[in-house]
Amino acid sequence: HTLSQSQLSDLRAAHEQLKGAAEQREALSAKLDEAERARADANRAEAAMRAELDASKAFGKERDEMLIVAEKTCGGLEAECKLVREQLREALDDVAALRAA
Repeated sequence: HTLSQSQLSDLRAAHEQLKGAAEQREALSAKLDEAERARADANRAEAAMRAELDASKAFGKERDEMLIVAEKTCGGLEAECKLVREQLREALDDVAALRAA
């Protein structure tokens, strides 16, 4: 069975269409691969940023805790200094009284 000129022409056209569709599919597949790589890169970048943010929050919390401890320590030292000043004043008053006697 031989094909007519018209059938051959139709077959060639269909072959060209198939070839074009295959090339288009290849191009789309490459674009999809590129998009998936870009998405993976974006996901890694987001994860790194989240980790950095978490570390920053942890550092901020640690700094706040250190400040609270420092404030308490300073408050305690101020109270202790005030007490020592009062004791020193009393001792100086005692010395002055002894000298006057």
